[in-house]
Amino acid sequence: MFINAFRWFFLLSLLFFSAQTFAAPVFVGKDVAYQLYIDNEHQLDFEGFRERVKQGDLQVQHKPLSRGYVRPTFWLHWIFPAEHFVNQDQLLLITPNFVDEVNIYYRPVGDSAAEWVKREAGDITLGIRGDLDYRFPVFKIPQTQAPHLGYEFVVRIKTISTVIFEASLWEPEEFIEYSTQQTGYLSFYLGLAAISTFLAVVLAFIIRSRLLWAVTGYSSVYVLIASIQGYVTWLLPNINFPLQHYLTNIASLVSYAFLIWVSVEALNLKTYLPKIYKFMLGFMLLVISQVALIPLGFYGKGFEIQGIVYLIIAIIFFISFFYVWHKENYRPLTLLLGLSPFICFLASFLSLAILLGWISYDRRIYLIWQYAPIFNTLLVTVLAVMRSYEEKGLRQEHLLMKRELQIEREAGFHQRQFMGMVSHEFRTPLSIISMALQNLYLVEEPNQQIKQRYKRIQKATERLVQLTDNCLADSRISAKALHLEKEPVNWGQLLEEATALASFSEQHKLVITFNGQLSYFSALTNHSFNGDKALLQIALSNLVDNAVKHTSKGEICLDLRIQYEEYILTITDQGKGVAPEMVEQLFERYQHKSSSTIKSYGLGLFVAHEIIEAHAGCLELIKNTHQGCSFQLKLPL
Repeated sequence: MFINAFRWFFLLSLLFFSAQTFAAPVFVGKDVAYQLYIDNEHQLDFEGFRERVKQGDLQVQHKPLSRGYVRPTFWLHWIFPAEHFVNQDQLLLITPNFVDEVNIYYRPVGDSAAEWVKREAGDITLGIRGDLDYRFPVFKIPQTQAPHLGYEFVVRIKTISTVIFEASLWEPEEFIEYSTQQTGYLSFYLGLAAISTFLAVVLAFIIRSRLLWAVTGYSSVYVLIASIQGYVTWLLPNINFPLQHYLTNIASLVSYAFLIWVSVEALNLKTYLPKIYKFMLGFMLLVISQVALIPLGFYGKGFEIQGIVYLIIAIIFFISFFYVWHKENYRPLTLLLGLSPFICFLASFLSLAILLGWISYDRRIYLIWQYAPIFNTLLVTVLAVMRSYEEKGLRQEHLLMKRELQIEREAGFHQRQFMGMVSHEFRTPLSIISMALQNLYLVEEPNQQIKQRYKRIQKATERLVQLTDNCLADSRISAKALHLEKEPVNWGQLLEEATALASFSEQHKLVITFNGQLSYFSALTNHSFNGDKALLQIALSNLVDNAVKHTSKGEICLDLRIQYEEYILTITDQGKGVAPEMVEQLFERYQHKSSSTIKSYGLGLFVAHEIIEAHAGCLELIKNTHQGCSFQLKLPL
């Protein structure tokens, strides 16, 4: 369907362009020069202008009148040579439609007895304007009675819209052929515009895409094109209201505003550049607000503001396009979505430049501006549907990932519950084993060999208790249920209990210092702070156990200092250090860390780190060499 539509559109476009090759039309300004007078005070009347023509001091122009949004009254004078009126009547075509007041006076050249014929062709003129039922005012100019006489014309122009005036003289047969082709082309164009707009509306309801709603709003440009091409007055000739006049003004502002919306939605700026998105939508509302100036007679001022806004928006859009295209890895879809509004921006800005009088009038620019919206509507609609299906696939993928994550969270929750339950149940038999060993020490006096076995059993038991405590603490941390039961804790008792496991080792020696001086557990009991003793014991036990585990033989040094209103505890071992690639993930849960002789799964340091941070402290690795590591924890006084 789209291919056939484009094929017919192309064929009719060729007919349209071929219609521009007629030899008969004579254009005022291009083929026939005219004299121009600009009346800034609006004081000059018809007779006064005739006197100025006789004086011969007027400007001579050789291009169509195009001055932008200015307020003077313009007077034009020209003569069509007699050669055009020898054999038949001629037709005078006046364009464009949006000029408010156009008064045309004409009579045969040199016939002072002939009365001046006055005709009106302005946009606010009600009913059929001209002698033919056509979209533009067309006046029949009869052939002259004498073969040497031509026609003299005087035109008065006054408007609140932009000043553009083009008059052309046609032979009737060629005008009929031209107007038939033009009307057929434009009727097909507007029909295709209506279909594309209807398609955009239906898809916007179905897909619920902001981009498609923006395209629907931008379809107001077709109302502007229909008004400029005279369809409103042509189809409703008897309406007693200048509807076409107001529709032209309103649609010109609204369509430009919706083009801004299309551009921001096409680039998906709400996701990539939310501040720019709000900024450009603010400009869009500013342009729409200019509609309120129309009844006040300040439409031209509003349009001038729009021209400045458009220049700013075009620059922002151009920069944003390349940013988004880079962010989306130079996808072809993004290129097309950005290129389509950009073409409309360029075409619209060129037409604005003509309307504002920045550049001279050129009907080829209007052709580009007329083609750009239909191209933009069809292309963006197709691309919006493609993007919608792509986003739908991403949403389904996101929902699938969300479901899988939920399943994983539920599995993790049940795993934590299981680990917490098992760890809790392990504490009872471990406590019984520990108490039984203590009783065996008391009941009998074991020999050295049995005592060594008891120590191994005790060490293994304490190790299991420590692992159980880590599992319980990890379960509470994962469940966000790490509640602190704070009480006064003295350092001497805390360190003595935390290093109990290390004291069973015959290969290691514990060295306790306070502010760098050799000390003992009992000497540190005077130093205390508020904390959760049970959790801190787990944390310190993990750090000491980590030092023992990675030191085959040597000293484990614990140095406690008071500095800057903090307790600083440094635990130093004589191991081989931590591999450089493992330093960044040292305190992460379940990170596999191993060497040739030692295997570790990272739970102990992770638990210690979380417990210290829960006490508003910090834990970090401050030294890492092949001769040993130093871990430092800080707790507030």
